[in-house]
Amino acid sequence: VSGAGYFAYADSSKYDQNLEEDRKKKLTQKKKVVVLGTGWGASSFLRDLDVSNYDVQVVSPRNYFAFTPLLPSVTCGTVEARSVVEPVRNIIRKRNGVIQFWEAECLKIDHANRKVFCRCSVDENLAGDNEFSLEYDYLVIAVGAQVNTFNTPGVMEHCHFLK
Repeated sequence: VSGAGYFAYADSSKYDQNLEEDRKKKLTQKKKVVVLGTGWGASSFLRDLDVSNYDVQVVSPRNYFAFTPLLPSVTCGTVEARSVVEPVRNIIRKRNGVIQFWEAECLKIDHANRKVFCRCSVDENLAGDNEFSLEYDYLVIAVGAQVNTFNTPGVMEHCHFLK
């Protein structure tokens, strides 16, 4: 040790250890997948997705999947209505991972910031505006489609669509 010089000491092993921990966290952090809807496309996607690799969140105003080909049989009385719907919780429970379900409607998608803005549709009498946002890495939009009336006058006003 010299009295005229500078002396510097750095514990590089602790610094390297912190960098290594940060790197491991980034590698083990799951990508966020947000699925909008609970129809045919969303249900098929959820059934085939390896949930252990992703943080999955489902947003839909309906908490069930309706098997639409059997809906005409329900109106005739051949099949009971409870036979053609499956709760989303049953679809989620069958997966070997955690899927979070939000019974809400999507209001806006911000692609630049990778956020989905939603409004809860369950209890509208609660304090606050029931609005929240979810961040995503992958966004699956499976909200369905509108019925084609083929421009037939009066169809929209006088029909109940079964698809």
